[in-house]
Amino acid sequence: TAMASGNVRYAFLAEWYDEQASLTRSYQLLFYPADQACEMFDLKSRRTFLRRTKLESLSLRQLYIGAIVHILSRQLKIVDYGDEFTLKRLGGIQFSLLLVGGDVLDNLPVIFATLAKKKLTVCNARTVSMDQKSVNQICKEIPEASSLFDSDSSGNLLAVSVNASQAVELVSELSSGLPGPVYHSEDVERAQRDIDVFFGGEKGQGRLKLNSTVRLVSGAVLAIVKPHALTEGLAGPILQGIADAGFKVTAVKLFFVDRRNAEEFFEVYRGVVSEYGGMVDQLCSGPCLALEVTASQQEFRELVGPADPEIGRHVRPYTLRARFGTDKLQNGLHCTDLPEDDMI
Repeated sequence: TAMASGNVRYAFLAEWYDEQASLTRSYQLLFYPADQACEMFDLKSRRTFLRRTKLESLSLRQLYIGAIVHILSRQLKIVDYGDEFTLKRLGGIQFSLLLVGGDVLDNLPVIFATLAKKKLTVCNARTVSMDQKSVNQICKEIPEASSLFDSDSSGNLLAVSVNASQAVELVSELSSGLPGPVYHSEDVERAQRDIDVFFGGEKGQGRLKLNSTVRLVSGAVLAIVKPHALTEGLAGPILQGIADAGFKVTAVKLFFVDRRNAEEFFEVYRGVVSEYGGMVDQLCSGPCLALEVTASQQEFRELVGPADPEIGRHVRPYTLRARFGTDKLQNGLHCTDLPEDDMI
């Protein structure tokens, strides 16, 4: 049974959109945290799709309603709990929205590090460039957020949706220790409405058409904190490492990459490096955090370091991959090789 000693099992309902057949396929996904294994069953054919298989990249924290996970080259969306046991054990997971103003771009490292320390899963994040129109829109939807904005209604804003057991209470506790003015959802019902303002809609862009802080100027590069690093709570330390090197992060956005886009993004490596397939798998295995960094490509690549963290630890131990990577695939972050990548 699901409660058997050492064999606790969680069940979820998951969907995958099959582009070739132009239809959505539904699965029962079973997860065994004791050995990080999962099974999948096709609900329409009532057949086993995946026998119990260990997946080191998957953890229970990644499995919640609305989450996107990568299994067997498929991006699955978790749409519901699959049994009463899972509902009882995980149904208490809450979502909350956190908004941080002030000098938020300078304070990104401490914000993400604090969220990780509190074991809050970052479900979505984006920086927003504020003007009077944006302020009016936000204050109309969330009047309590008016304290975030000064008299000239300019500046930047970080919006983050998180989840955890008792997330609303946890965010309330940590908010007083964060730099800058802060707004957080006061209860679960309010949190769902708040999150929809910034991250609702078909493409997750929010109901309000708010401007990103992305500048798209020369002298800026794209960096991507990889899914494994984000899941491991390394976004804060990586952002701190970038700041300590004298570079400024001017925008962040959390996003998911489907397999087709990941293959296109890494097309330049196809047939060139043997890790191409693994690079694609890692990029679409979970959420990524895109960073716009003010730096030249050469300078920033010097900071990021060799693709193999083990080599980096021997020859350039101060580099980000040497400090936060484990191997050539889970090496912490990707940074652009080509000038045209900066505009992606």
